Amino acid sequence: MFQLKLGKKILFSFLLIALLPFTLLSFLFYSQAKESTSNLIEENLSNLTNEAGIEIEKTIYTAYQNIIALAKNPVLSSNQSPTEAKLNEMKLTQEIYHMFEEITLLNSSGVVIASTTYSYRGGIKYKDWFKQAKSGKVSVSPVIAVLEPFRVVLVTAAPVLNHEGNITGVIAGQINMQRIWEGTDRIKLSNTGFVFLTDERGNIIAHPNKEKLFEKYGSQDFRKEFLSTAGGTINFSDNGVKKLCYFKILSGHKQYPGQDWRLGIVQESQDAFGIINQIKLQILFVGVGGFLFIILFSSFLSSHIVKPIKSLVRETEKVIKGDLDAHASVNSKDEIGGLGEAFNRMTHNLKTSKDEIERRTTELYQSNKDLQKEVKERKELEAQLLQSQKMEAIGRLAGGIAHDFNNNLTVILGYCDLLSQNTSPENPMNKEIKEIEKAGKRSADLTQQLLAFSRHQIILPQLLNVNNLILSMEKMLSRLIGEHIELVTHIEEKTDQVKIDPAQFEHILVNLAINARDAMPSGGKLIIKTKNIFLDKEYTKRHMGTTQGHYVMISIQDTGIGIEKNILSNIFEPFFTTKEIGSGTGLGLATVYGVIKQNQGHIDVYSEVGHGSVFNIYLPSIQTTTAALPKSVKKEIVASSGKETILFVEDDPSVRYLVVSQLKRLEYHVLVANNGVEALKRLKEEPSDKFDLLLTDIIMPEMGGKELAQKTRSFLPKIPILFISGYTEEAISKDPDFPLQDFLQKPFPLELLASKLRNLLDKTS
Repeated sequence: MFQLKLGKKILFSFLLIALLPFTLLSFLFYSQAKESTSNLIEENLSNLTNEAGIEIEKTIYTAYQNIIALAKNPVLSSNQSPTEAKLNEMKLTQEIYHMFEEITLLNSSGVVIASTTYSYRGGIKYKDWFKQAKSGKVSVSPVIAVLEPFRVVLVTAAPVLNHEGNITGVIAGQINMQRIWEGTDRIKLSNTGFVFLTDERGNIIAHPNKEKLFEKYGSQDFRKEFLSTAGGTINFSDNGVKKLCYFKILSGHKQYPGQDWRLGIVQESQDAFGIINQIKLQILFVGVGGFLFIILFSSFLSSHIVKPIKSLVRETEKVIKGDLDAHASVNSKDEIGGLGEAFNRMTHNLKTSKDEIERRTTELYQSNKDLQKEVKERKELEAQLLQSQKMEAIGRLAGGIAHDFNNNLTVILGYCDLLSQNTSPENPMNKEIKEIEKAGKRSADLTQQLLAFSRHQIILPQLLNVNNLILSMEKMLSRLIGEHIELVTHIEEKTDQVKIDPAQFEHILVNLAINARDAMPSGGKLIIKTKNIFLDKEYTKRHMGTTQGHYVMISIQDTGIGIEKNILSNIFEPFFTTKEIGSGTGLGLATVYGVIKQNQGHIDVYSEVGHGSVFNIYLPSIQTTTAALPKSVKKEIVASSGKETILFVEDDPSVRYLVVSQLKRLEYHVLVANNGVEALKRLKEEPSDKFDLLLTDIIMPEMGGKELAQKTRSFLPKIPILFISGYTEEAISKDPDFPLQDFLQKPFPLELLASKLRNLLDKTS
């Protein structure tokens, strides 16, 4: 056998087999035959559809024009024409145009005036076709079924106008659908074909089988395509039988009925494409013979090509197993020989690339570790954000509760004051009054803690050196924690100053010291450290709510029992405690958290069970050489009375009644307003010198005390104003126009109220 190169072998084989030309010609022949036959079938179905469609549209159009002509008949439109004359005109029209099953004349209220059959039973005024005709439009109803006697009809209606152009009634004609069915039934198809008509919703309104009327034809997928396209051919399956549907929209009558009907012709695909199936079988028979010939000839050629390829396969399998030293020994000079040489070069390149892949894999592994670290940090930040949002929500709730509770305490403590002043010291009721007063003041302290957590308490921040304050509290803290616990302080020299209320800072240290004491029942160490520190961008990324900058860190560390990780995120929530009932309120750490946040600080906790806890507090540093130690703030309470006129504004009835009683006891003349709107109206209506002072609550519906004060000073600029409230941060402490000295926080004693009023009135006079 003479040697051939691979290209010549393939070329020679395909020339002999003629596979490509045969396949191409067969495909082209089949495609052209199928296309020609399909076009012929589609054209035939289109002609039949158009023929039926024209007949249907002609029937509806004729009825549409006839009902318009009848509506213009002067006998029907005239109020002077007798009913019998109108009925005769209607019967004459029905006799001339056989398409009308019934003609009915109705007045504008839907009541039948005259009818050729009187089949309507009422409720006509609610029909859409009647409403449209009454509004001046000619309308055609959807196809409807009439039960007695049973028939399927279509109603066309037109307005009846008098000589002045006003609508006096509606003329309606029923078209029996039998007229339209006559047009569809005239189309003759094969035994498997039929014509059907649907309305715009896909309900069958014409079908050879009248039991199918008002049903949906075909599957859901068929109806979706049938109703969503304007027309064409749909191939579908009905109970396992392949069918063909050609349809079109009868839009020629769209202007008069206001709806689209679809006319469809259905035929089994086997009947429609019988000729194509015969051609397909002939091509298949010739193709099978050609295929058998190709197999025989290919087996002859394979014996001269497969042997060298097998050698390449064996070496390829070695490479798959990881042996990159595999070498293909193919001695032929044809393309297969070139393939062997290419294979050998490939194995060499694979071996070279393997080391590069391993190096890059190592780099990728390291990058993946870095990415996992970044994802972990991101999740930690998300957890911190959720915790921050939860604490903010709890803070708002706590502030609101404390504000409302302060109103109640104002009433309780105020009446205690009044009872004490009206009761002699020897009276046995004094003891009970004092107990009520003590309980009220303890409750007031509790609300102050809630306000501290929610950042709504009054504060007097000062520049101070935390070292001095810690050292001044050292003896007190030692007595507080007990002799079984050693107090150790590590104070860094020359720490920066911070701006905070000294009382608040003392409160922080005391609360954390008490918590540390309770965590070391068997003794231990309490270590307090201070130092200047700079929080960089890396720290702020990992701790939500912190900002980059210089801080003074106060670290409180104990060697106690520690805090479990599963409750670590809850320790700053109000009323959360792990202590026994009666051993704590659960507000200590919540207060610490609120105070630190109120002073733009940050608190961080680290704890291990059995090893203790560390609370690190970061307060923004004020870098100045002037050290300010806390000064005691004395409140001078001067009880006094007066004869001036005071306008008191308060929305809470209980507080309003109490304060009015207190003011009257102080001999002031008191006028009352329930809210800011009422107070402003009274201030404007009364003479400008009638009121000597305005006493107002801050948080009220409709108009708050702050807005009332601003509007009052626009026309009474010199009137003194005293504010009262349960909490004040948002309303007073951040607004320089309303200083703290003109404010009383609920609850307040009578003496303090009297002193504030007297000072303001005397200062103004």
